[in-house]
Amino acid sequence: MQKSIKEQLKGKRILVATIPGDGHFNPLTGLAKYLQNAGADIRWYTSDIYGPRLEKMNIQLYPIISADNINGTNIDEYYPERKFITDVGAKANFDMVMFSQLSVGYLKDITLIRTKFPFDLVIADSLISAIPLIKATLRIPVIAIGVIPLAEQSIDTAPFGPGLPPPANELESNAYSEMWEYFNNIVLKESIEKFSVILKANGIPPATSYLFDTLIRHADLYLQIGTPSFEY
Repeated sequence: MQKSIKEQLKGKRILVATIPGDGHFNPLTGLAKYLQNAGADIRWYTSDIYGPRLEKMNIQLYPIISADNINGTNIDEYYPERKFITDVGAKANFDMVMFSQLSVGYLKDITLIRTKFPFDLVIADSLISAIPLIKATLRIPVIAIGVIPLAEQSIDTAPFGPGLPPPANELESNAYSEMWEYFNNIVLKESIEKFSVILKANGIPPATSYLFDTLIRHADLYLQIGTPSFEY
C-alpha cells in the first residue's frame, strides 16, 4: 500500500534557504508550515532579520554568516557603487555578479549547518545561487521554488525582464532569439564568466546561460509559484 504524504514526510529533515527579501521569504512560509504540520523537521537559512517571524512559526533559524547579509534596505551599504550605475543592463550584470559571489558564502554556511542538522533535502528560493554547489559538494537534492516570473531561457519567448508577450510571428520569434544572444553574450557576459569560475572550482561544468537560468537547470525539481492565468 502506498504511504500517505504524512507518512512519507514524518521525520524528514528539510532545510529551507532563501535570500533576505520579503518576496523570497514570504512565499515559502506556507509550504514550510505545511511540511512541518505533516511531520517534517523544518529549519530555515536566511538573514537574522527574519528571526522574529520564524520564532512565531516555531522554526529554527540558521542565520547568514559567511555571505554578505544584504536585503532590500541595506544593499547600497554593502555595494555603494551600485547606486551610481544608471544603465539597466550594467546594473543587471552587477547584480548577477553579486548573486554569483554570494554562493560561496552560502555554501560555507549550509555545509556547517549540515554538521548540526543533517538535512535530507534543501528547498530553496530560485535565486539562491548556491543551488548547484549544494548538489555537487553535499550530494543533497535541491528543490527550487520560482518566486519570480519563470526565468528559464526559452527558444521561443523573450527574456522575462522586459515583460514582452509571446511572439506573434516568426519575425518576433527571431528577434527574441537575438535578444537572448545579446543578453548572454554581451550584457550579462561578465556575470556568466564569473559564475563559471565558481562552478568549475566546485567540479561543475561552466554556465552556458545567465545565472537565474543556470540555477533552474541545476535544481532537481523546479516548482513555479503562480496561477495558470499568469502563464502563457
